[in-house]
Amino acid sequence: MGKKKRSEASSPVSAADSLSKALKSYDADAVKAALIAGADPDHQVAMHSSPLNMVLALRSPLLKKRNQEKLSAERQLAVMQVLLEAGANPNLSNCEPTILMAITSSGLDDEQIVLRQLQLLLDFGAHPNALGRRPPSFRSTALHLAASRRWLSVGQLLLSRGADLGAVNGFGLTPLQSVVKRCNEVKRSYDKSTARQLPQDTSLGVWGTVLAGIKKTQEEKDQSLLNDLQKMIDFLKTVEARTI
Repeated sequence: MGKKKRSEASSPVSAADSLSKALKSYDADAVKAALIAGADPDHQVAMHSSPLNMVLALRSPLLKKRNQEKLSAERQLAVMQVLLEAGANPNLSNCEPTILMAITSSGLDDEQIVLRQLQLLLDFGAHPNALGRRPPSFRSTALHLAASRRWLSVGQLLLSRGADLGAVNGFGLTPLQSVVKRCNEVKRSYDKSTARQLPQDTSLGVWGTVLAGIKKTQEEKDQSLLNDLQKMIDFLKTVEARTI
């Protein structure tokens, strides 16, 4: 009897260990097996981090070089699907909202991947207006983050699912106001750069050519950023006008 009791008592711990290992190996089938064995889909695998938080964080740009071959976007989505179908809560009060982590744990070129993640999370009840609890999303909504990244498709999805265009972040700014502020900052930097003239003589030699190249590249980046920010501003203003 004693042996049976010890075995039963250790079962949840063993299942939790199996879940942690499965998450680290990015194996959806192993995650499902651990959950069937009794693992809690909301088990805290680290401080303030649920299995969903962990899976989202694994494709962070800070870790992507190490993990990109092991954790493809498809494998990540498969693990998320298994967890959510098993009852994982995307809105745990002691964890960073998953809808925000999907954005902050991605690169600037990952809009289509994030779009699929958000669709899945929203389908399973993620709050579209959840506020971030820690940097870089502290007191911001997913729409604030999408706007700052100039992600029109993500912005459209969030608004179609109930995102609040009038929500304010920790600085008291709506998504539109925050993008306008960012646009003005970039424009000032761009205007300052284009107004700055490099010496016309050849005293700088090859360094003059290098500096001119750096200046031109930065100005082209700023101009591209300004164009993208203006597109987001126009989009948000159009949506705002429809709601008045």
